[in-house]
Amino acid sequence: MHFYFIIFSTIFALLISYLRYKYQYWELLGVPQLKMNYFLGNLFRIKTIHKTELLHEVYKEFRGKAKLVGTYVFTKPIAVALDLDLVKSILIKDFNKFTDRFEQRNSSESIINHHLFRLDGERWRPLRAKLTPTFTSAKMKYMFPTLLTVAQQLEEAFSKQLTKTSNGDVELHDLMGR
Repeated sequence: MHFYFIIFSTIFALLISYLRYKYQYWELLGVPQLKMNYFLGNLFRIKTIHKTELLHEVYKEFRGKAKLVGTYVFTKPIAVALDLDLVKSILIKDFNKFTDRFEQRNSSESIINHHLFRLDGERWRPLRAKLTPTFTSAKMKYMFPTLLTVAQQLEEAFSKQLTKTSNGDVELHDLMGR
């Protein structure tokens, strides 16, 4: 009986030590973080709120106090950039260092998962390399009149569809499939 108690106590102590270490990741790097329960982290928070609400709480608490803040989703450390210049640097200058996304998904699951913003790592790099020359400022200025014309045509088609329905429902699949 004492043997099982010792084994259980040892496993419990190791688990607590492991979780403490995992939840000190940002603290050890000198990055401010939300206060965490060392045993459960933010497990109950994640069960009751959406990840975006957790990130919004981080933003509200540290807005104006820090440029980068850390938090956790279960035991995974998540960096939250609060400074606009830092966000710009991440998205433009250092984009090649920030290729992976948070969510894991099945690649064959849906066509939306093959979108540039949803791809990870090695599948993202070649697609971005192909698309980057397309979106220079000169080419965007050249494309703008065409985009404006197409947007006006879409607005007209949408208005026609709305007038045809009595309840205001429009089947977007039919409208966008043209």
